[in-house]
Amino acid sequence: MKAGEVRVWLIALPARIAAVDRSRLESWLSPEERERAGRFADGEGAGRWMAGRLALRLALARELEADPRSLRFRTDAAGRPALEPAGRDFNFSRTANLCACAVSLTDGMRVGVDVERLVWHPDLEGVIAEFFTAEEAAFLRSCPAEVRPAQFFALWTLKEAALKARGRGLRDSLGSVPVEFPIAGEARLGQREGAVATCGESGTVGPLHLLAVAVEGRAAMQIQRRRATLDVSEGALLIDAASSDGTREAE
Repeated sequence: MKAGEVRVWLIALPARIAAVDRSRLESWLSPEERERAGRFADGEGAGRWMAGRLALRLALARELEADPRSLRFRTDAAGRPALEPAGRDFNFSRTANLCACAVSLTDGMRVGVDVERLVWHPDLEGVIAEFFTAEEAAFLRSCPAEVRPAQFFALWTLKEAALKARGRGLRDSLGSVPVEFPIAGEARLGQREGAVATCGESGTVGPLHLLAVAVEGRAAMQIQRRRATLDVSEGALLIDAASSDGTREAE
């Protein structure tokens, strides 16, 4: 079976969103998105959420050669976002001031993505015991303390991306996703998840973040990365051509 193709946009967001920028962001969003932003208790949280939504719209608009404001979204029964009317499958993840938008370039193939900032968790052992299989937990406990958080997030991001590619999100247990142990700094999915082939990998993107991508219905994938910075004042993505690292293959 031909490898699935995915393009992943890694987009840096402003560290802070001023009140004037929040007004600019609102002008790009749908009434439903503005209403959701209004539920945030603080303006900074609303601004970060709206910046992520604008980044998503701009990335998809580039892929579809469309006006970012014209894009419409729906949510399925499992809470998974999709374009309306149906188009390319995509998935989105945001952590602090970095977001990732994965777009399927293969017809009929679902994609999942997760990006996480490497932070110390005060109850890492408790999380390991609750969410990982006995074999995975034993592996993580065997890791030196200084690398255990990175290995933990490598497994976590990959499992979450795989569940999102399934279309179930965290409705299914993280333990239901088999992961091969990290090799050369990357974690990979087992090639078969139940009856459906699933492929994925997790790796670092800079010193502070981990990115995982997974696809459903393929045993191998090719990943194209694009890096950009969101310019809120212009409503544009500033593409960093030098840091876009071309195509990677995983299987």
